[in-house]
Amino acid sequence: MNTHETIMEKSTYQRQLHTFGRVTNIIAVLSLLAVPVILQLVTGIRVDWRATGNALVGILSLMGIMAVVEFATYAPMLGAGATYLTFITGNTVNMKLPSAMSSVKIAEVDMNSPEGEIVSTMAVAVSSLVTIFILLVGLIGLSFILPILQSPGLKPAFDNLMPALMGAMATPVLFKDLKISAVPVALAAVLTIVLGYTVFTMYQGMLMPFFLLITILWRYLFYRREQKLQGT
Repeated sequence: MNTHETIMEKSTYQRQLHTFGRVTNIIAVLSLLAVPVILQLVTGIRVDWRATGNALVGILSLMGIMAVVEFATYAPMLGAGATYLTFITGNTVNMKLPSAMSSVKIAEVDMNSPEGEIVSTMAVAVSSLVTIFILLVGLIGLSFILPILQSPGLKPAFDNLMPALMGAMATPVLFKDLKISAVPVALAAVLTIVLGYTVFTMYQGMLMPFFLLITILWRYLFYRREQKLQGT
Protein backbone atom coordinates (compact mmCIF):
# COMPACT_ATOMS: atom_id res chain seq x y z
CA MET A 1 0.00 0.00 0.00
CA ASN A 2 1.48 3.36 -1.02
CA THR A 3 1.50 6.56 1.02
CA HIS A 4 -1.37 8.13 -0.96
CA GLU A 5 -3.66 5.16 -0.26
CA THR A 6 -2.75 5.26 3.43
CA ILE A 7 -3.59 8.96 3.67
CA MET A 8 -6.89 8.40 1.86
CA GLU A 9 -7.84 5.58 4.24
CA LYS A 10 -7.02 7.75 7.27
CA SER A 11 -9.06 10.68 5.92
CA THR A 12 -12.00 8.37 5.15
CA TYR A 13 -11.85 6.91 8.65
CA GLN A 14 -11.72 10.36 10.26
CA ARG A 15 -14.57 11.65 8.10
CA GLN A 16 -16.80 8.68 8.91
CA LEU A 17 -15.84 8.90 12.58
CA HIS A 18 -16.82 12.56 12.88
CA THR A 19 -20.02 12.05 10.90
CA PHE A 20 -21.13 9.16 13.10
CA GLY A 21 -20.03 10.99 16.25
CA ARG A 22 -21.99 14.13 15.40
CA VAL A 23 -25.11 12.17 14.50
CA THR A 24 -25.04 10.13 17.71
CA ASN A 25 -24.43 13.23 19.85
CA ILE A 26 -27.34 15.03 18.20
CA ILE A 27 -29.56 11.99 18.85
CA ALA A 28 -28.42 11.95 22.49
CA VAL A 29 -29.23 15.66 22.96
CA LEU A 30 -32.65 15.27 21.29
CA SER A 31 -33.38 12.25 23.50
CA LEU A 32 -32.60 14.27 26.62
CA LEU A 33 -34.81 17.14 25.46
CA ALA A 34 -37.58 14.68 24.57
CA VAL A 35 -38.08 13.67 28.20
CA PRO A 36 -39.42 17.03 29.49
CA VAL A 37 -41.33 17.61 26.24
CA ILE A 38 -43.11 14.25 26.49
CA LEU A 39 -43.83 14.76 30.19
CA GLN A 40 -45.33 18.16 29.40
CA LEU A 41 -47.52 16.69 26.67
CA VAL A 42 -48.67 13.76 28.81
CA THR A 43 -49.32 15.64 32.06
CA GLY A 44 -50.51 18.90 30.51
CA ILE A 45 -48.24 20.94 32.79
CA ARG A 46 -47.14 24.18 31.15
CA VAL A 47 -43.52 25.28 31.30
CA ASP A 48 -42.69 28.55 33.01
CA TRP A 49 -40.25 29.83 30.40
CA ARG A 50 -39.17 32.83 32.48
CA ALA A 51 -38.20 30.64 35.42
CA THR A 52 -36.58 28.17 33.04
CA GLY A 53 -34.57 30.94 31.38
CA ASN A 54 -33.38 32.34 34.72
CA ALA A 55 -32.31 28.88 35.87
CA LEU A 56 -30.58 28.23 32.54
CA VAL A 57 -28.58 31.46 32.76
CA GLY A 58 -27.42 30.56 36.27
CA ILE A 59 -26.35 27.08 35.23
CA LEU A 60 -24.64 28.16 32.00
CA SER A 61 -22.67 30.88 33.79
CA LEU A 62 -20.73 28.13 35.57
CA MET A 63 -21.29 24.89 33.70
CA GLY A 64 -20.94 26.53 30.28
CA ILE A 65 -17.40 27.62 31.07
CA MET A 66 -16.58 24.23 32.55
CA ALA A 67 -17.96 22.46 29.47
CA VAL A 68 -15.71 24.45 27.13
CA VAL A 69 -12.67 24.00 29.36
CA GLU A 70 -13.24 20.27 29.83
CA PHE A 71 -13.69 19.72 26.10
CA ALA A 72 -10.51 21.64 25.26
CA THR A 73 -8.61 19.76 27.97
CA TYR A 74 -9.89 16.20 27.61
CA ALA A 75 -10.37 15.92 23.82
CA PRO A 76 -6.62 15.85 23.03
CA MET A 77 -6.14 13.23 25.75
CA LEU A 78 -9.01 11.01 24.60
CA GLY A 79 -8.95 11.30 20.82
CA ALA A 80 -11.91 11.98 18.53
CA GLY A 81 -13.78 8.68 18.83
CA ALA A 82 -13.40 8.41 22.58
CA THR A 83 -14.43 12.06 23.01
CA TYR A 84 -17.73 11.50 21.20
CA LEU A 85 -18.43 8.41 23.32
CA THR A 86 -17.36 10.09 26.55
CA PHE A 87 -19.56 13.15 26.16
CA ILE A 88 -22.55 10.92 25.53
CA THR A 89 -22.01 8.46 28.38
CA GLY A 90 -20.43 10.79 30.97
CA ASN A 91 -18.13 9.89 33.88
CA THR A 92 -15.23 11.57 32.10
CA VAL A 93 -12.75 12.13 34.91
CA ASN A 94 -13.53 9.20 37.17
CA MET A 95 -13.89 6.47 34.53
CA LYS A 96 -13.47 7.26 30.84
CA LEU A 97 -10.22 9.25 31.01
CA PRO A 98 -8.43 6.75 33.31
CA SER A 99 -9.59 3.87 31.08
CA ALA A 100 -8.32 5.55 27.92
CA MET A 101 -4.97 6.61 29.38
CA SER A 102 -4.32 3.25 31.03
CA SER A 103 -5.18 1.33 27.85
CA VAL A 104 -2.90 3.48 25.71
CA LYS A 105 -0.09 3.02 28.22
CA ILE A 106 -0.57 -0.76 28.38
CA ALA A 107 -0.69 -1.02 24.58
CA GLU A 108 2.53 1.06 24.42
CA VAL A 109 1.27 3.31 21.63
CA ASP A 110 1.30 7.06 21.18
CA MET A 111 -1.99 8.79 22.03
CA ASN A 112 -1.64 11.06 19.01
CA SER A 113 -1.22 8.13 16.61
CA PRO A 114 -4.06 6.32 14.78
CA GLU A 115 -3.33 3.23 16.87
CA GLY A 116 -3.59 5.22 20.10
CA GLU A 117 -6.91 6.73 19.07
CA ILE A 118 -8.34 3.30 18.22
CA VAL A 119 -7.16 1.84 21.54
CA SER A 120 -8.62 4.83 23.42
CA THR A 121 -11.96 4.51 21.62
CA MET A 122 -12.18 0.79 22.36
CA ALA A 123 -11.30 1.39 26.02
CA VAL A 124 -14.02 4.00 26.44
CA ALA A 125 -16.54 1.79 24.62
CA VAL A 126 -15.80 -1.20 26.86
CA SER A 127 -15.86 1.06 29.92
CA SER A 128 -19.32 2.31 28.90
CA LEU A 129 -20.62 -1.24 28.44
CA VAL A 130 -19.21 -2.29 31.81
CA THR A 131 -20.85 0.74 33.44
CA ILE A 132 -24.23 -0.15 31.91
CA PHE A 133 -23.88 -3.78 33.06
CA ILE A 134 -22.93 -2.75 36.60
CA LEU A 135 -25.85 -0.31 36.77
CA LEU A 136 -28.19 -3.03 35.54
CA VAL A 137 -26.94 -5.47 38.16
CA GLY A 138 -27.14 -2.74 40.78
CA LEU A 139 -30.72 -1.86 39.91
CA ILE A 140 -31.76 -5.50 40.01
CA GLY A 141 -30.04 -6.27 43.29
CA LEU A 142 -29.99 -2.81 44.86
CA SER A 143 -31.84 -3.90 48.01
CA PHE A 144 -29.20 -6.57 48.62
CA ILE A 145 -26.09 -4.62 47.55
CA LEU A 146 -26.80 -1.23 49.14
CA PRO A 147 -26.46 -2.33 52.79
CA ILE A 148 -23.11 -3.93 51.95
CA LEU A 149 -21.80 -0.82 50.17
CA GLN A 150 -22.96 1.42 53.02
CA SER A 151 -21.42 -0.77 55.71
CA PRO A 152 -18.97 0.95 58.08
CA GLY A 153 -16.13 -1.21 56.81
CA LEU A 154 -16.49 -0.20 53.14
CA LYS A 155 -17.68 3.39 53.53
CA PRO A 156 -14.18 4.91 54.06
CA ALA A 157 -12.98 3.20 50.88
CA PHE A 158 -15.81 4.65 48.78
CA ASP A 159 -15.33 8.09 50.36
CA ASN A 160 -11.72 8.11 49.13
CA LEU A 161 -12.26 6.36 45.81
CA MET A 162 -11.85 9.47 43.65
CA PRO A 163 -8.58 10.72 45.26
CA ALA A 164 -7.14 7.20 45.04
CA LEU A 165 -8.11 6.84 41.39
CA MET A 166 -6.79 10.24 40.36
CA GLY A 167 -3.62 9.73 42.41
CA ALA A 168 -2.89 6.40 40.72
CA MET A 169 -3.46 7.97 37.31
CA ALA A 170 -1.48 11.16 37.99
CA THR A 171 1.58 9.66 39.71
CA PRO A 172 3.21 8.16 36.57
CA VAL A 173 2.63 11.43 34.70
CA LEU A 174 4.07 13.41 37.63
CA PHE A 175 7.29 11.42 37.84
CA LYS A 176 7.70 11.19 34.07
CA ASP A 177 9.00 14.77 34.06
CA LEU A 178 9.21 15.90 37.66
CA LYS A 179 10.92 19.20 36.87
CA ILE A 180 7.99 20.35 34.74
CA SER A 181 5.10 18.87 36.72
CA ALA A 182 6.34 19.78 40.22
CA VAL A 183 5.44 23.49 40.05
CA PRO A 184 1.78 23.24 38.86
CA VAL A 185 1.16 20.27 41.17
CA ALA A 186 2.66 22.10 44.14
CA LEU A 187 0.61 25.21 43.31
CA ALA A 188 -2.57 23.13 43.11
CA ALA A 189 -1.74 21.50 46.46
CA VAL A 190 -1.20 24.90 48.10
CA LEU A 191 -4.47 26.27 46.72
CA THR A 192 -6.30 23.18 47.92
CA ILE A 193 -4.94 23.70 51.43
CA VAL A 194 -5.69 27.44 51.42
CA LEU A 195 -9.17 27.30 49.86
CA GLY A 196 -10.18 23.92 51.25
CA TYR A 197 -10.94 20.77 49.28
CA THR A 198 -14.65 21.54 48.91
CA VAL A 199 -14.14 25.05 47.52
CA PHE A 200 -11.28 23.93 45.27
CA THR A 201 -13.30 21.12 43.68
CA MET A 202 -16.25 23.47 43.23
CA TYR A 203 -14.19 25.81 41.04
CA GLN A 204 -11.77 23.30 39.50
CA GLY A 205 -13.29 23.77 36.04
CA MET A 206 -12.47 27.49 36.08
CA LEU A 207 -9.05 26.93 37.71
CA MET A 208 -7.99 24.40 35.08
CA PRO A 209 -7.08 27.00 32.39
CA PHE A 210 -4.98 28.80 35.00
CA PHE A 211 -2.98 25.65 35.78
CA LEU A 212 -2.63 24.87 32.07
CA LEU A 213 -1.21 28.35 31.49
CA ILE A 214 1.21 27.97 34.40
CA THR A 215 2.37 24.61 33.04
CA ILE A 216 2.91 26.02 29.54
CA LEU A 217 4.86 29.03 30.83
CA TRP A 218 6.97 26.86 33.15
CA ARG A 219 7.79 24.47 30.29
CA TYR A 220 8.61 27.43 28.05
CA LEU A 221 11.12 28.71 30.61
CA PHE A 222 12.85 25.32 30.59
CA TYR A 223 12.82 25.33 26.80
CA ARG A 224 14.49 28.75 26.70
CA ARG A 225 17.05 27.60 29.26
CA GLU A 226 17.86 24.50 27.17
CA GLN A 227 18.23 26.67 24.06
CA LYS A 228 20.69 28.96 25.83
CA LEU A 229 22.73 26.02 27.11
CA GLN A 230 22.90 24.51 23.64
CA GLY A 231 23.93 27.86 22.23
CA THR A 232 26.87 28.10 24.58
